[in-house]
Amino acid sequence: MTKVRLAGRFVLLGAIAVAVSAPDSAAAQGQADNPNIPVQNRRQPDYRPLNLRAGSFFIAPQMSVDGVYDSNVFARNENEDSDVYTVLRPAIGARSDWSRHALNVGAALEAGLYSDFNDNNYIDLEANLGGRIDVTRNDVITPTLSVSRGHEGRDDPESDRVGQNDDITQFWEYLLGASYRHDFNRFYGIVRGDATRISYEEAGDVSNDDRDRYRYRTGIRFGYKPVARFDGYVDAAYRWVRYDTSTNNNDNEAYILRAGVGVDITSILFGDLYVGYESVDYEDDDRDDASTPIVGGGLTWNVTPLTSIIFDSQVDIRETRVRQDGEEASGRLRADFALNVWHELLRNLLVNGFVQYVRDDFEGIDRTDDTYRLGTRLRYLVNRNFSLDGGYTFVTRDSDVADREYDKHVIRVGITAAL
Repeated sequence: MTKVRLAGRFVLLGAIAVAVSAPDSAAAQGQADNPNIPVQNRRQPDYRPLNLRAGSFFIAPQMSVDGVYDSNVFARNENEDSDVYTVLRPAIGARSDWSRHALNVGAALEAGLYSDFNDNNYIDLEANLGGRIDVTRNDVITPTLSVSRGHEGRDDPESDRVGQNDDITQFWEYLLGASYRHDFNRFYGIVRGDATRISYEEAGDVSNDDRDRYRYRTGIRFGYKPVARFDGYVDAAYRWVRYDTSTNNNDNEAYILRAGVGVDITSILFGDLYVGYESVDYEDDDRDDASTPIVGGGLTWNVTPLTSIIFDSQVDIRETRVRQDGEEASGRLRADFALNVWHELLRNLLVNGFVQYVRDDFEGIDRTDDTYRLGTRLRYLVNRNFSLDGGYTFVTRDSDVADREYDKHVIRVGITAAL
C-alpha cells in the first residue's frame, strides 16, 4: 500500500501488517533468517518499536493521524470541489512466538472525516485471524479468517456516485479459507480454497441488493526448485460466483491457468512473476464471455544497500455492473502495473517515488478507462515510537465516457505512534 492509496480497506491491510510485525528481538532474528527485505521495511535498531510482551505473544499497537488535501473530492471532469479531511487509523496486532505453529491476530480501523463534504465520510475496518499449523516438517496448513468493511471511492470505476454530493457506497466482506502444502524434496504441491461473502449497504436511497454475492475459489499448484534460488511452478484455479438476486444475472464461472517462477538471489533480487490465461463463462447467454492473457506478481531489486526498486503487476477479470446506452458490461478486464523506488537518505529518513498505470476495459460495452498515478513520499523516523510522513500524488484518468475523466492532486501529512 506504500505505492498509492487505492481504497480505504486495503490501507487497513497494510496497517495490520505493520502492527503484527516482529518485535525487537524477534525482528532481528527474522531478518537474519530472511534477508529479502526492501529498504522501506528494514527495521533500524534505534528506530523500531519494542512492542509489548504478553506470555508467548508480542502485541503491537499503533495509531496514525493524517491530514489530507484533495483537489477534486468527487472525481469530476469539471466543476471540481476541493476539501481537507482527517484520516484516523488505529491498529493492533498480536503475533505468537512459538517454536512450532504460528498464530497472528490483527484489527484496524480507518475513519475519513471531511471538513466540508460530509457525504464522503467513511469508516472502514479489518479484522483477521491467521497462522500456520506445522503438521510435520513437510506438511503445513495455513488457515485464514477475515472480516472487513470497505468503501468505493468516488473515482472507483464501479461507483455510480461519481460527481454526486450524496452518500458513498460501503460494503462488507467475509472470507474463510485454507491451504495445505506438502514438500517432496525439491518438488512441492499446494491445495487451497476459500469462500467469500460480499454484501453491500444502501447508499442513501439507492439499494445495492443486486450486487450481493458469494464467491468460491479452489486451486492447486505444483512446483519444483532445481536450485535454492529459483522456483518454477504451474497453477490451476477454478472460481465461481453466485448472486443473491436474478435482477442482473451475473452468475459466472472462471478458469485460471498460470505458470510462474520465483526468484531468490539473496537480499538482492527476489519475488515472483507469472503468465497465464483466464476465461470467464456467464450463465446468461446474452452476456459476452470474457477471456484474456494474464500476467502478475512482484519483483524487488535492492540496487544498493540504500535503494530498492519494486515492480508489481496484476492482470485479471473482475465483476462489474457498469451499464452504458442500455447495455451492461459482462466483465471488467483490469491491468495494473506499478513501479516504486525507495531510497534511504539517512538512517531515519526515507524518500519514495512511484508511478502506476491501471487500465479497465469493460467487456460488451464501448468503455475503457486509463488511469495514471504518480507521486512522492517522505518518511522521517523520529524515534522508536514516532514517525512523520508526507506525500504528494497526482491522478489523471482518460476514458471513453467523458464524465469518468478527471484530474486530482492529493497532499498528505501524517504522524504515527507505535509501541
